[in-house]
Formats: sequence, C-alpha cells, structure tokens
Amino acid sequence: MGTIVPARPQSHVGPKSRTMAADSAGSATVSGFGQTCNPYDELGVTAAINCQGTMTMLGGSILRPELEAVMAMAGRHFVSIPDLEVAAGKRIAEMLKLPDGYAAIVTTGASKAPPSAMAEIFKISRCPNIP
Repeated sequence: MGTIVPARPQSHVGPKSRTMAADSAGSATVSGFGQTCNPYDELGVTAAINCQGTMTMLGGSILRPELEAVMAMAGRHFVSIPDLEVAAGKRIAEMLKLPDGYAAIVTTGASKAPPSAMAEIFKISRCPNIP
C-alpha cells in the first residue's frame, strides 16, 4: 500500500451554519459550510495526492461534470432504494449488452460486490422459490 502525501498545508475553517441562496440566474450559492469550495479544508481533513489510481480509501474517483449534473437532478427527488437498485441493474445490464439471464447489481463499493453475489447464489441454489 502506498503513502498518503498531504497535498498542501491545511487551514481549518470551522463549520458554520448552512444556508443557501439563489442568485438572479436561479443557481444556488453557498454561504457558511462549503463556501470555500473545499469542505475537506473546512473539516480539517488533509487532502492527498493520489498516485495509485482509483482507490476507495482515497475517495474513489473524481466525478465527471456530466455525472455531477445528473446526481444533482436525482438529488431533488425521493425514490424507493430497492426499486432504484433493480432499475439501475437493468440499465447497466443493457449497457453492457449482457446475454439474457444475466444481471448487473449495484453495490456500495467493490468490497460489497462479492458478498452480494454470494448471497444471491446461495439464495438461488438453496431456496429457488424465493423471489
């Protein structure tokens, strides 16, 4: 495992009240916590220079702007998480062009995928009539 190198010295700005206001164009502006555009600095968490690639312990990956936009849109609605997981799995299976009978599963991270897959295999092999 590599070494985590601080990206720069930290300047701790304590948490403030969270308030949002809309500017004349209708976009939200942040005052209080988050106003520096670096909540990690505000929390006193040391940023790291990632020289190892995508790693969950270093926050995974930097999001593409298109993904951030879709996540912001999705964040404006409430949905059933089990329904969302099934729908997302179906969409991923379509995108991967998986053959009929194969499925995709959404997990909270790479470390959760093997136990989830094993649970599904166990359920199918031991209790084939359980939906």
